[in-house]
Amino acid sequence: MNVQVKRFTTGLATLAILFTVAVIILAMSPSWGDASPLAPTAAEIEPNNDFATANTFVIPGNMTGAITVLGDEDYFKIAIAAGQIYTVTITRTGTQERRIDIHNNVQVWVAGVQTDPARPTVSLAFQPQTTATYYIRVSAPNNDPTAGPTDYTIDVGPPAPPPTNTPTPTNTPIPTVTPTPTQTPMPTPQNIPGESEPNDTVATADALAVPGKIFGAIPNIYDVDCFSINTTIGLQYRLVLSDYGFNRWLKVYDNNGYYIMGNTTATNHEVELTLQAGLTRYYLCVSAVTTASPSNALVDYLLEVIILQPTLTPTSTNTPSPTQTPTSQSPTVTPKPTWPGGFDAYEPNYNFNLATTIASGLTYDLNFMPWGGATVDNDYFKIRVKPGLQLTCQTSDLDPGVDPRMVFYSGPAENYFIMANDDIALGDFNSRLSYYVTYEGFLYILIGQGDRMDIRDATNSDYSFGCTLAVPGANVTPAPVKSDPGTVQPTTNATATPQTPTSPIATPTLPPTVEGQNKELDFRLVTTPAPITPTPPPTGFRTFRVLVYYDANGDGFAGAGEGVPGFFVSVRSPETRAELARGYTDDQGQLSFTVPTVGTVRVLIPLLGFDRLVEAAKSEVSVRIAPPSLPIVIP
Repeated sequence: MNVQVKRFTTGLATLAILFTVAVIILAMSPSWGDASPLAPTAAEIEPNNDFATANTFVIPGNMTGAITVLGDEDYFKIAIAAGQIYTVTITRTGTQERRIDIHNNVQVWVAGVQTDPARPTVSLAFQPQTTATYYIRVSAPNNDPTAGPTDYTIDVGPPAPPPTNTPTPTNTPIPTVTPTPTQTPMPTPQNIPGESEPNDTVATADALAVPGKIFGAIPNIYDVDCFSINTTIGLQYRLVLSDYGFNRWLKVYDNNGYYIMGNTTATNHEVELTLQAGLTRYYLCVSAVTTASPSNALVDYLLEVIILQPTLTPTSTNTPSPTQTPTSQSPTVTPKPTWPGGFDAYEPNYNFNLATTIASGLTYDLNFMPWGGATVDNDYFKIRVKPGLQLTCQTSDLDPGVDPRMVFYSGPAENYFIMANDDIALGDFNSRLSYYVTYEGFLYILIGQGDRMDIRDATNSDYSFGCTLAVPGANVTPAPVKSDPGTVQPTTNATATPQTPTSPIATPTLPPTVEGQNKELDFRLVTTPAPITPTPPPTGFRTFRVLVYYDANGDGFAGAGEGVPGFFVSVRSPETRAELARGYTDDQGQLSFTVPTVGTVRVLIPLLGFDRLVEAAKSEVSVRIAPPSLPIVIP
C-alpha cells in the first residue's frame, strides 16, 4: 500500500514538473499566427520577405537571421521617435556580404550600407523627422545565400538625443556617432554639364554631346543614370567612365534598348569601351556596382565620349605624301583596352544565362582568355531575330593558333541545337554560319575552342566576330572604293587610246603601174555590231528541302529514325558559283533552304561527294546512304 501511494505521489510530481516546463516553453515561443513583437534578442521568423510581413524589432536589441534562398530578403519594423538618432549595425557571420537599407513609414528608401571583405561590421545612423514605424531590409548584394541558420546579426542601440547648441566642456567628449560620416560634397567639374534627373531609363535619357563629357552621382543603390549619344555609322567611339571612389557600371544599349556590352570600373577606378557604330543612336547607362554615394553627393563619376575616327581632310593633289602601306585596319589604330586578368570586355559570358546581347552589323573584338580562373573559355552571345531574315555570323582576324568552332541554338540550352561550323574551308580556321530564321526571339551563339589551346597560350587568343541580319537575296550595293588621300598618283602624259575610226580612211596613192596609170582602191567603214544584252535572270525566291537518310532496311525510302544529322550542305549558283546558303542537317536529317533565286541551283554535300543541279520545279532533294553489302558467308 505504501509503495502504491509513493508511486502515485511520484507520478503527480513528474506531471507537475512537465506541465511547468511546457508552460515555460509556450511562454517563450512566439505565436505562429503573429511573429510580433520579438524579444530584444531573437532570431528572425519567416516569412518576413516584404514590408507587410516584417518582424517587429524591439529597441534596444539585436536580431539574427540568414539569407538562405536566392532572392531572399528579410524585413524588420521598428518604432521610432521624431528627432532621435538611431544607429543600426550589421555584422556578417560568414564570408557572404550582407546589406541593410532603411525605409520610412511610406516605404521610401532613406539610407543603406553593406559589408565588404575589409569590413565585416558596418553601421549607419539616421534621424527621423516624424514619430512612425520605420523598416530595416536585409539583402545579399552578391546574390549568395547560405545554408543558415544564421549568417548575420543586426544590432539597434538605444536612440541618442540630437546634439544641443550648448557648448560641451572640453573634458567631456561627445559620443561619436558611427553612421556613414557626412562628407563635404566633391565640387563639380568646371565647364562640364551634369546629369538631370529623372534619367533612370533610356526613355528619359539625358542627351550627351559627342564628343563630350558629363558628370553625375549615384546616391541610391537603385539609381541609374542614362544618356543618349548620336553617332555616325562606320565611326569608332571610345567610352570612358571614371569613378571617384565607388565602383560603377557602364552599360551600352542600342537604339531599341537592347544591351550590347558593358563593364565596371573595378580596375583603377576607370573603364574604357570601344564602340563601332552601326546605328545612329546609342544609350549609355551608369549604375552602382555595390555601393551608393552619400545622399548629398553631387558627383561621383565622369563619363566621356571620344571620336576615334575623325572626318578625314582631303589631301591636296599637288602635295605628294609618303605612300602608306595598305592595311586591313582603320586609319586610326586604337590600342586595345587592358581588361582585368586579360579577358575581353564582354566577360563573363561563359554560359547561356550570361550570353552577351549583340547587334547586327557590328564587329566585336574578343579573346579566349578564361574568366574567373577557369581553364577553358566559351563565349556565348545572343541576337534578336525575326522570321524571313537571313542571319550570317563569322569570325575573323584570328591570332596565330586560334581555331574556333561556332554553334547556333534557337534557345538557351543544348537541346535547341540548330547547326555548327568548325572551318570555313580547308586551311581557313575561321567559322561561319548562315541561317534562314523561322521564328521571333533570341538566337544563341556559342564560340569556343574546347581544349585546342593551352591556357598558357590564351594571352594571344584574339579574334573578331560579327553578325548580319538581312533579307535573303537583297542586293547590297558595295561602297565606292576610296583612294588613299595620303598617296598622290603620279601625273603621266596622256596616251592616245586606239579607237575605231569614225570617218572614211583617205584613199592612198599607189605607185604607178607598168602602164603608167594609177589604180584606185575602194574602202568602206565597217560598223561594229552592238553587243548582245544578256537577258537578266528571273528574280525572286525558292524554297526546297534537303533530306539525308541511311536506308537501314534497304526499302529505298526514308523511314522513321533513318535521318542522319550533322551533314554540311551548301547551295550555290550554277552560273557564278556564288554560295547562296549553307547549313547542317537537323536530328531528322532535314534542312530547309530559302534562296534568292527561282532558277536551278547547285547542291553540294562534300562528305558524301554529292554535287547535283536541282531544277526550279523540284521542292525536295533526297540523298540515300545505302547500307553496305555483306557476304552471305564470312570466310
